[in-house]
Amino acid sequence: MGDGGSGAGFVVGGVGAGFVVGRAGAGFVVGRAGAGRPAGGSAGSGGLASGSGAGGARPRVAFYGDDFTGSVDVLLQFARRGWSARLFVGRPTPRDLADAAATNDVVGIAGVARSLPTDQIEAEVGPALDLLLSVDPDIVQYKACSTADSSPTVGSLGRVLEVSRSRFSGVVPMLFAQPDFGRYTAFGHHFAAERGTVYRLDRQPTMSQHPSTPMHESDLAEHLRQQTSLPIASLPFTQYPVPELRSWPRFADPHLEGTPQNGVISEVTDHAGAAQGADPELRTWPQTADPDPGGAPQNGANSEEPGHALAALIRASDAAGVVLDALDESHLLAVGAAVSALPRPVFAIGSGGLSHAIAAADPRDAAPIPARGSETGPVLVVSGSRSAATRRQADHAACAGWLVRPLSLTGGPLDDVIAALASGRSVVLTSDDADTSGAADVLPRIAAASADAIRAALPHTRRIIVAGGDTSSRVTSLLGVASLSIAANPCANVVLLKTHATDPQIDGIELLLKGGQVGDDDLFEALRTL
Repeated sequence: MGDGGSGAGFVVGGVGAGFVVGRAGAGFVVGRAGAGRPAGGSAGSGGLASGSGAGGARPRVAFYGDDFTGSVDVLLQFARRGWSARLFVGRPTPRDLADAAATNDVVGIAGVARSLPTDQIEAEVGPALDLLLSVDPDIVQYKACSTADSSPTVGSLGRVLEVSRSRFSGVVPMLFAQPDFGRYTAFGHHFAAERGTVYRLDRQPTMSQHPSTPMHESDLAEHLRQQTSLPIASLPFTQYPVPELRSWPRFADPHLEGTPQNGVISEVTDHAGAAQGADPELRTWPQTADPDPGGAPQNGANSEEPGHALAALIRASDAAGVVLDALDESHLLAVGAAVSALPRPVFAIGSGGLSHAIAAADPRDAAPIPARGSETGPVLVVSGSRSAATRRQADHAACAGWLVRPLSLTGGPLDDVIAALASGRSVVLTSDDADTSGAADVLPRIAAASADAIRAALPHTRRIIVAGGDTSSRVTSLLGVASLSIAANPCANVVLLKTHATDPQIDGIELLLKGGQVGDDDLFEALRTL
């Protein structure tokens, strides 16, 4: 869950094989800088936009991310496929957004809606959608979590759908599946991988016990019906009008060469192994390296092509929103082409899998993202996450010799932390076991204590991990981070960022902003040994 701050933005751009960041007005750019076009209209601002990008005065896609770490995932999905993008943390000025839209394929706003009570959703999301519409995009994506985190009272996606009705016409396609992250939807039911096992969403250990939005229903249409009176339907992959899809082929994404397709880090590897040996259903899926299976439908294809046929099925629905299935890359290609074929402007709700789908249906040349960062030495983790996955990662780190202890929310001494880091020992400061007695609003206190710990640790390490989406956005704001660039993409959807700030102590930190459920048990130790 993430908090937005007005005006700040972050970006990455590739120059040759390296990556750079440059300020462009109030935002920053991600993408290849082959043509060296200035972002924000001024070369002097330091911003570089993609050479394969927008070309016109409006973006292909504009998005609102309902938390900070999820917004970073959207950047990664588009960057992998050569799309240029700029992300603003909080709502930018209309001028800044228009300048970004004129030179980028994608513009986005990192927001906080996932953590908001339902009665505050409209005030947060409505103005953001209006601002995004002002730049005349083809598609507006509301970026939601790949586990559909939401409830009738917190982060309500049903309320988001209602808010969109006065701004967009037509049926809203909804795709929460993200196969390369271990998230799948089949016959409307959602599944999520954890520790190498794929669970039905309401039985996944983490989401079934989520502290804010516990999942008690795997049928996504039914889950969303509990949040709105609007009609919600689902469209199973067996009704996708592409004969090849019914045999569930798996196609390798040419922009993810060597990247596992079904999870995160070792979860990916474990599940990929199951696909080849342990799971008879997955083993029946034929594989091919063809990046253009039978001529994947493109935006603007004629009405006989599969993307338009699937778009016609979506348009024909009587529902306000339609949940779409996806189990593999071929399904994503079909959905991406269909969404692109709908009458513009399209409003769609979905995970990073939806961003992947849209970009994969129209890929561009992309420079490779480095797999390793440049910093070495011990690592400091500050965690605002209460997920079981983050707790397992902390426990694994403790077994590997890290100092692991609760974060003090009262400004307690950090002598043991400083001593450990100075000796080369890595540290995890946890919040799920922190003393929160008497705390009326815990999150701001966790973020403040985390920022203080990071500042105290910086003389001894430049390698920082912040766990928890909402904590991540608050901590970066408290530290005075002006922008972030992609430093490395070690595996799957794990992204190392480089901070950019006027404070020389904060500038240049290597930072991982980790969602609570991201990564296998050995994530912290694996990153330390990079």
